[in-house]
Amino acid sequence: MSSVAFKVLSTVNAPYGTDLSAAQLASKISDFASVENVDASAFSFYSEVKADLQQQFLDEKGIDKEVAFEIAQTFLQLAGYPLALEHRTENRFPLFGPMPKPTLIPQA
Repeated sequence: MSSVAFKVLSTVNAPYGTDLSAAQLASKISDFASVENVDASAFSFYSEVKADLQQQFLDEKGIDKEVAFEIAQTFLQLAGYPLALEHRTENRFPLFGPMPKPTLIPQA
């Protein structure tokens, strides 16, 4: 396991008591079903892992950055409030560009 994968998995797995592999996490963070299922591991990747590690992990796993961008933006909107992202500065999400203003999703 690479040092990048180790750092990412330590951040994502520990708080939730999970034991995902790098391949399993890569699958979750690149699948829109993770947003629909409000997957805690995928959300943790986009909200708790530092931007430089996100970038390195995406590169290492060959994940399409456009897909990752769309999934991250959807998670941010679902949160319904600005996330205190560790790597967010001046209303920017460095890995993906400007962060949109969150919108509340109406409850059915």
